Amino acid sequence: GEHIAGFVVYSCVLDEACIHNVAVHPADQRRGLGRGLLRAALEAARGRGARRCCLEVRVSNRAARGLYRALGFREDGLRKNYYSGADQSGVDQSGADQSGADQSGAGQSGADQSGAGLSSREDAVLLSIQL
Repeated sequence: GEHIAGFVVYSCVLDEACIHNVAVHPADQRRGLGRGLLRAALEAARGRGARRCCLEVRVSNRAARGLYRALGFREDGLRKNYYSGADQSGVDQSGADQSGADQSGAGQSGADQSGAGLSSREDAVLLSIQL
């Protein structure tokens, strides 16, 4: 049936952009769509005056981390216990699979500040790129 193939959500504040989420439907993964979405977002952010772009991704999402490195992002640090263990199913809130190489996992519902269930939480890698 018909479906949304993918999307990217980003914002710009002054000269910095932030990628909040990238998702590619499982049927459309491994075709370069995620890479294309990210490139388009970076170009749009550059056009809006951004000089830097940042994002977070699960430590365990090796495919996304590899994609970001291939696009020129560098790993800057770690946010401890950023993602809740409840999100480890591989499905984000949009219903798009989070496991493919065209899938960033950026911005997945991470900022639960309650401190509850810290033992089931996962760290996030911080990445950035100069535009």
